[in-house]
Amino acid sequence: MLNITNATALYIDIFVILHITNIGGEKMSKILGKIILASFSVIALVILTTAVSAGYTGSAGLTISGTTEVSFTTASANWGGGYVTVGGTTCTLDTENTTTGCTNFTAVNAPLVIENIGSRDVILELASNKDVATFIGGTGSTFKWKMTDGEPSSCTGITPVGYANVNTTSPGTQVCSSFDATDGSDTLEVDLQIVIPSDATAAAKTATITATATAIA
Repeated sequence: MLNITNATALYIDIFVILHITNIGGEKMSKILGKIILASFSVIALVILTTAVSAGYTGSAGLTISGTTEVSFTTASANWGGGYVTVGGTTCTLDTENTTTGCTNFTAVNAPLVIENIGSRDVILELASNKDVATFIGGTGSTFKWKMTDGEPSSCTGITPVGYANVNTTSPGTQVCSSFDATDGSDTLEVDLQIVIPSDATAAAKTATITATATAIA
């Protein structure tokens, strides 16, 4: 802002000049009145100009948090009901359309699919709540899985790429050392294989597989 002392000085300077010109009486008063008005106009103009030119700044800020989340977009494999073919010793089922030595089971040709739906690359681990003995039982039964990229370059350090026994120890088997969050390269396929022996107990069989994602720092 303009200092008011400077503004007063501006008015006084104009008044002295008028006084020296020795203009008489009434005419002097009229002129002086106009000059006074002019003085106030100059002062107001200078104050306004000074205030605008001072300038102020604003700011905008925010924090974007990354998300860590995976989801089973294909969450189940169900072969229905069946049994080991009479006279056989085992029935082999998998999610690659195999039903060898089996009767009445329905072929499944679709793996479980996990998608990284978060915004961060993650370490991915899988665990089953049941091992082969508690899931299938009998002599010579197996319960295995293997991993495949659902989309190119989705999973770095992918394992196992061949069928291997499921893990029941939390948080499970590390199947991806880096599971990509980029759309178009963020899915993992989990194929399952089950071997049912002829002495397995007849019952409905269910196992749950849990995926755990840990953000990569």
